[in-house]
Amino acid sequence: MSQSTKEHILQTASLMMSDAPPSSISLRDFAETAKVSKALLLKYFDSRSNFLIQVLEYERLKIEDMWSDVDGNTSVEDLCLRLLTAFQVNPRYFKLVTRLTLENTDPDVQRWLKERFIYGRIQKVVERLQSATNQDRQFKHWSPEAFGVFAMVCSFALPVLGPKIMEWYDVPQNKRAQVEQEVLMLCINAMITNIEGK
Repeated sequence: MSQSTKEHILQTASLMMSDAPPSSISLRDFAETAKVSKALLLKYFDSRSNFLIQVLEYERLKIEDMWSDVDGNTSVEDLCLRLLTAFQVNPRYFKLVTRLTLENTDPDVQRWLKERFIYGRIQKVVERLQSATNQDRQFKHWSPEAFGVFAMVCSFALPVLGPKIMEWYDVPQNKRAQVEQEVLMLCINAMITNIEGK
């Protein structure tokens, strides 16, 4: 498969999945819309799970460079701005992640989602935000769990994902209400900081 054909298939699938729940779209539907055969999709993507993951990767790579220089010295304000900017740059990616996180029960897709956002490049953001609880007077009264969930929620820009992310983090049930409140305050603080900085 040529690179242009692969890109055409992934782009077509991405557009389709942003308009309808992925669970309602068959591989045959993807193939017909992209004007290729279902056999070709299976030949190059092996399975439906891998195909969906490749669509997510296709969109993720559009904003990958935003995190390349994040390190322990990156300010919390800068991280908040990057997280919010990432959504503005490629909202479709976050829409697809949201749909697949909430609607897809495929264990391979769920594993990719968890690893990508909890243990992948974004983990640098989580670690930096969590370190602020000890280093920055402005943030130290919030829990590390709230910073972790906040980073994820901002990156998705959809608080509806909070419960799923807390499940990934194994946040205890008796702490979830408090963490939800802290995340909301962090989101408000980030937005105010962003507005005041302009």
